[in-house]
Amino acid sequence: MPQRFTNPSLKTSWAFESMIRCFLDGEYELISCRLLTSDTGVLAFDPFSFPYGGTDCMKALIEAFDFQVIGEDNGTGYTACI
Repeated sequence: MPQRFTNPSLKTSWAFESMIRCFLDGEYELISCRLLTSDTGVLAFDPFSFPYGGTDCMKALIEAFDFQVIGEDNGTGYTACI
């Protein structure tokens, strides 16, 4: 599937409540969240099904703590995000 580009000015921030609701509604188990180095970490999850709700709320949580998502494996293979 080709990558879709969007206008960054159209993106809105997540409301805290909706981010938490998305975590609760997602069909996955959070396995671990660990720091590998002072500026690199891994958040691991195990989806129960596909589709499972996506990784947007996980990315929002990571970015809320001033980290940057550099890649993800959402069950269809690894994709670099930067």
